[in-house]
Amino acid sequence: MVSTAHKAALLLLLTLQVGIQPVLLGWYTSKAGDIRLRVGVVEALKLLLAIGPLSLRRGEAGLLNQLKTWSLRAALATTVLPALIYILQNLLNNAAVLALDGVTFNVLNQTKIIWTALLVYLLLGVRQSPLQLIALALLCVAAILMTTSYKTIINSKERKADADEFTGVYQALLGAVLSALAGSIIQRALQNKKRDQYMVTVELSVLGEMMLLALSFVQDGIKPSRKYQDSHESLWDGWSVMTLGALMCQALGGVLVGFVIRDCGNVEKGFAVVGGMVLTALLETHFNGKPFGHHAMVAMALTVISTAIYTLNPPGLMPKNDKSLAFLGVTIPLSSFVSKSSHSKRKLSAGAIDIESLVAR
Repeated sequence: MVSTAHKAALLLLLTLQVGIQPVLLGWYTSKAGDIRLRVGVVEALKLLLAIGPLSLRRGEAGLLNQLKTWSLRAALATTVLPALIYILQNLLNNAAVLALDGVTFNVLNQTKIIWTALLVYLLLGVRQSPLQLIALALLCVAAILMTTSYKTIINSKERKADADEFTGVYQALLGAVLSALAGSIIQRALQNKKRDQYMVTVELSVLGEMMLLALSFVQDGIKPSRKYQDSHESLWDGWSVMTLGALMCQALGGVLVGFVIRDCGNVEKGFAVVGGMVLTALLETHFNGKPFGHHAMVAMALTVISTAIYTLNPPGLMPKNDKSLAFLGVTIPLSSFVSKSSHSKRKLSAGAIDIESLVAR
């Protein structure tokens, strides 16, 4: 049984990670100009985080056996489309986090719950409870308030800076949609095919790196960048140890999510995320001197309330021993698609949690 101290430590770490990540990215990655390089480094870090547990396993679940039984057909059927979607999402999020303050980014990023709920219903037939629908409506209002605040600002301040912020809002919103879409596709694939969660993560990271290389080749071929041709600047100019640390924080975030869901529960994870959002607001105000208008504060409050309502009111009543499949914040009763064996439930739930932990950020 997991101790209370262990649970408290995990929840505290997740709260700190959620709260600090957007601020760190804003501070230390803004000078690292090439977004593709930043995303590539994050994918490489995720690859290492997936290979680590695989290397420590023994027997059938070990790395060598997984490589022997690996199937190209299964990999193509499971991960190619989600890998492409995740790369697009990461490019959008990395651009948005530099254009927006941490609070705005967190609020808009939480809208992925809305899209995940819709897509999980369409793909898997999982319905939301009435209170969850109310929570989703509140989250919609929060997103509208946040985008409305930027529409008002853009007419009153310097056009260039505010146009960037306005673009960042829609980059974050589109990134949330893509995150939900990729997560739902993977969740469906994992239910239909018995894939190892860490091997799927390895495939996603490797495919992601390949797609980034292809994107760089195409973009540079169509419109060669003169930034590095006409100067002595390096591709790594603007990078520092703290830049790598900020990206590591981003890559580690999902791992913490997985541990919290496994050892504490999805409800506790929801409250840790809420605590992290409040921490982001405090850090932005104290260190970056960014006071927030009434719309932003109301949107923040609505996001906190809706997240709490959503996680506390899963659809239907589940038996005491029934576990749940947590993926991108959506709680799904396992009894709808697995056998009554508690061992099978724990195994499948852990698999989905690990996938969320390594790719869903």
